[in-house]
Amino acid sequence: MKALFNTISLAVLTMGLIASCEKHEIPLDIQVSGPEYVEITMEIGGETKIYKWAKCNIGATSETDYGTHFAWGDITGWNYTDTTRQASFDWEHCPFNGGHSDYESTVFNGIKDSICPGGTLALMNDVANRTFGGTWRMPTKEEFDALCKLSHSWKNNYNNTGTNGCLFTDRNGNSVFFPANGFGDGSNLISVGESGYCWSSSLSTVIPSTAAYLGIADAGASYTSFEYRCIGKAVRPISE
Repeated sequence: MKALFNTISLAVLTMGLIASCEKHEIPLDIQVSGPEYVEITMEIGGETKIYKWAKCNIGATSETDYGTHFAWGDITGWNYTDTTRQASFDWEHCPFNGGHSDYESTVFNGIKDSICPGGTLALMNDVANRTFGGTWRMPTKEEFDALCKLSHSWKNNYNNTGTNGCLFTDRNGNSVFFPANGFGDGSNLISVGESGYCWSSSLSTVIPSTAAYLGIADAGASYTSFEYRCIGKAVRPISE
């Protein structure tokens, strides 16, 4: 896939990043205590509700750590601190594609209803729920849309941590930070420090090879869009 930004090699990234993250393991045992979270008030469908947003991405040890990158529906992922193997964000290694080197619609269409009933990723394939259990899950596109409507601003060197990202603040003054973690394409992480990306649980109803995600950029923009499911992005848990 053609990279839209300058590619950062894994070797340089691993040596040069200041942030420290734990290697993400397959979440076989649920962490019943749940993640640290911030209560954020958002309006969805004309209804105002309080949502619990985890402070960190899955696989991160702090709000400024990039955490683990996942293909959509993957529960293993790849963490940039893992020097034992390369990332492999491509269709051949993408879940629900049968090991084919290109997107295989017949494979996915045959299992789509069980993987994402109603267009939302089933909890058995939701790494947020597999990690924390209970009501923790990946956000929907609708919830990311509501987050983008909140007051938000780009932060360079957030709290003197050396990490750039976007801070979202609700009407009560409660804030949640999303670091510019970049995205995984093939064996590379791209746009680290310049933009950030988190998967939603929402499959595209038009192009099923894609799913919705949250994007943040250094111009202060935040948005939702759709991307191929094989691309590596972070996951930020949410609960009601």
